Amino acid sequence: MKTRTSESHPLGIDVVEISGRGRIGLTLCPGKRDAAAMTGPWARDLDRDLGVIRAWLASRSATQGSSPSHTGSSRTLAPVMPQHKAWSPWLPFR
Repeated sequence: MKTRTSESHPLGIDVVEISGRGRIGLTLCPGKRDAAAMTGPWARDLDRDLGVIRAWLASRSATQGSSPSHTGSSRTLAPVMPQHKAWSPWLPFR
């Protein structure tokens, strides 16, 4: 199966409008890298994906994903990439 990248599969942002409060953008994991994903390999470019989110004019960010330390369907709310200072939950997205 061919590896999917940010170029071959551009990051899409689905929008949920919150009446009188704004909107929420939902997307798959920016910068996703997984050579053994059940759906096939991923090798996304984090900087390119973050550029798409910046262009969408996101003002806050939060993520939900599995933690390697959890089992089953446990989920955790956490920053995507802590080393990217602009990408932190509930803080302004720059």
